[in-house]
Amino acid sequence: MEYSYLIKESADVVWKAYHSANMANVWSGRLISFGLLCSKWTDYILYKNSTDFCTIDTGQVFFINLRILCGIHNLPVGIQVVDIDDEDMSITLSYLEGGKSIGIQTIKLTSTPEGFTKVIHTSEFRSNSKIRDKRLYPFYHTKVLDEFHRNIALNISADRAIFFVLNRTSDLN
Repeated sequence: MEYSYLIKESADVVWKAYHSANMANVWSGRLISFGLLCSKWTDYILYKNSTDFCTIDTGQVFFINLRILCGIHNLPVGIQVVDIDDEDMSITLSYLEGGKSIGIQTIKLTSTPEGFTKVIHTSEFRSNSKIRDKRLYPFYHTKVLDEFHRNIALNISADRAIFFVLNRTSDLN
């Protein structure tokens, strides 16, 4: 699946927002809530109410909660940051082993001719359920990503007109 967003700000400013975002803030909303973050390389743990978040780094593992069916069902999800490429302006995330789904997600930033930033979020996933992969995952994943990327944009500016959903495509045939 591929999602495209437009943030009306330069790629350098947007990259800094993704790179230094407080995970507890950007993974919080109607459908998602942040649990905790820990680093595989340092003795660093960040809980939901912590205020001392540092920049995103490879080896960080964070846990979020998805509120499904208005909170009737809660699904914990573990994600690891596996690559950050400052030159390419991309971040690659992987689901943790043992979760409902396996796969990777890549967030890539590119500049537009107007001087804005196009954010391309690619998700490759699979689970042991065709119904989950074809119906449930795409529906909730779309809503979660829209919420996450909107939260990043709102960290740059409180003006909601800074953020636009451009495109969503799926190869779930």
